[in-house]
Amino acid sequence: MPSPSSTPPVHALFGARMTELEQQLAQINAWIRTFSADSGWVNATLEHGWENLGGAYALIGYRKIGNIVLLRGGVKKGGASATTLFTLPKGFRPAYQEFPAVGAELSAPTELIIKTNGEVEALFGTSANFVLSSITFTTD
Repeated sequence: MPSPSSTPPVHALFGARMTELEQQLAQINAWIRTFSADSGWVNATLEHGWENLGGAYALIGYRKIGNIVLLRGGVKKGGASATTLFTLPKGFRPAYQEFPAVGAELSAPTELIIKTNGEVEALFGTSANFVLSSITFTTD
């Protein structure tokens, strides 16, 4: 058995193949960092008079883990003058329009649209209080 000092280094044994494997490992590590990155919860800036529902509901917010965006919180119309609740920043926007199911009061049916420009808009039932929790979509 050769002594440790007489064993050639790994690079000497495998040469270019080892360098290629190291490069592939670096790419895998970069991919893992990209797809497991977590923004943490960010409170949304409500627009046009929309208000957080308050009480037991979280503030309206969003979070991105990898390429998955999650929404949370409850909202009420308050003195809202338009249907756009808030706008998601670049990097948090869907590649295609999303029409998620929304929990709402029975006073009016509610439909939500999340546009590719980041606008989160109530299409119907804008007089209702509704909940965004459990809405998820991907950015690709």
